[in-house]
Amino acid sequence: LLAETATNAGIHFLSTPFYLEAVEWLEPLVPAFKIASGDCNYTRLLETVARTGKPILLSTGASTLEEVLSAQQTISDIHKGMGLEPNLVLLHCVVSYPTTEDNANLSSLVDLSRLGTTIGYSDHTVGFEAAVLSVAMGARLIEKHFTLDCNLPGPDHKASLEPEELGLMVAAIRKIEQALGDGVKQPSPSEVENLAI
Repeated sequence: LLAETATNAGIHFLSTPFYLEAVEWLEPLVPAFKIASGDCNYTRLLETVARTGKPILLSTGASTLEEVLSAQQTISDIHKGMGLEPNLVLLHCVVSYPTTEDNANLSSLVDLSRLGTTIGYSDHTVGFEAAVLSVAMGARLIEKHFTLDCNLPGPDHKASLEPEELGLMVAAIRKIEQALGDGVKQPSPSEVENLAI
């Protein structure tokens, strides 16, 4: 029902399998799989998900770079063995709800970016400033919890965004993407106009 509702609303439905049998059950419902931080070193689950050939979003909270490399290699080997290009996004994450700014460690995105795959950020801070900053640091996918009321009971609501805030975060990220430009150091069109004066 959730997958159908999401599809009808034009939203990609994703789900996280926590046990092997769930992969087969979810496979026809999802265009990609998310792997939770706690399963970054659950090799049998990684292998089972990789064999679907679908893109994988791998959360890396509480993992060392060596553990992330091992997980990446497991997935890459299976995808390549199937004749596929590895399709993996490594999500920097801190498994603390909410995560304080002094624990966000966004600089570790630099480490992840050296692994040669798309990187992203699973943000558990309050607000959305960290998520926006992560885009400037190379994150190409943002995971942020969403709620109708941040004051509801439970650990996730405090680190979630309400509808208006979610819209503000998306708008801020789009501005950051524009400001990043193409990365080529050369005179911008507005500078060229000024040089002609």
